[in-house]
Amino acid sequence: MVLDVFIVTYNRSRYLKDAIESILNQTYSDFQLTILDNCSTDNTEEVVRSFNDNRIRYIKNEENLGAWGNVNKAFSLADKKYYIVNHDDDIMMPDYLEKAVGFMEENDDVSVLSLGIDNIDAEADYSQCVFKKDYRKCENIQLYSGESFFCKYIRKRQSIAFPTLIYRNFFMKENNITINPDAGPSADVLLMFEVERYGGTIAEINGKYLLFRLHTEQWSQVARVEMIVKLFSFLNKDPYYAQKLETCYSQRGSLLFRILFSEVCVFSKNEISAEELSSNITTYIKILQPSKLIVCLARIVVKICKLFPKTIKSIYRVGKALKC
Repeated sequence: MVLDVFIVTYNRSRYLKDAIESILNQTYSDFQLTILDNCSTDNTEEVVRSFNDNRIRYIKNEENLGAWGNVNKAFSLADKKYYIVNHDDDIMMPDYLEKAVGFMEENDDVSVLSLGIDNIDAEADYSQCVFKKDYRKCENIQLYSGESFFCKYIRKRQSIAFPTLIYRNFFMKENNITINPDAGPSADVLLMFEVERYGGTIAEINGKYLLFRLHTEQWSQVARVEMIVKLFSFLNKDPYYAQKLETCYSQRGSLLFRILFSEVCVFSKNEISAEELSSNITTYIKILQPSKLIVCLARIVVKICKLFPKTIKSIYRVGKALKC
């Protein structure tokens, strides 16, 4: 057996059954599934015990370790050649593990592999989700090493979905690479930076291998600003990353505008006010420190949103309708 699969969970029994079933029904079946219950108070244990499968191991923490603490516990427990840490609300496509293990076995130089996702809403409905992927626009395989992922994140806010990652255990343990909670909700982004820092290679295969559930409890919904602020606060204080940020100074403007676009979309959905939009952008400017020209352009966009909110929201609705 070469694979450990973990599910980290806390009070999400309503989603957990689907997540477990999707793993047990994989075309690749030789793995151990460990469910790390972060001291849930709902019927999580009952859901897990309803499965009669000797591949399942259930561990309930005596106290809540925090989200990243539970992930790090999975990292420490992993003793197979590869391991995966999955969320309790996502659904693996049937060939996910077969594709992941097969690729890692054929590519000894790859330290971490990410497989492509598609999105579903809270009720697992794909048709209602506005963030559908178009894989025809993507290359099939992308490799990152050196500082290529770091630079692409700074330039384009490149993201890799954490629950799709499969790790080569020897590399991660040899370099003592774990989640650093000091980086906040985006500590998984820092994790990929660290893989590159210690000479690892990240591979990304596009396609539809995992259904990523979008709902209001996610950090990307409830901690958008904190995700950027805490990550860049950490990077700015770390000498290694601070130096790299200096070399990417001109690219911070691109990152700010991608964040600005996202915030304007949130504003257009009436989830934040114009004042909150302005405050958020001010916070991003302070932490990213882009050029004065970029700051000026960003503030103009915010001012337009304040002066013409109905027009901005109408443009958003039209764009959303055209995309669907």
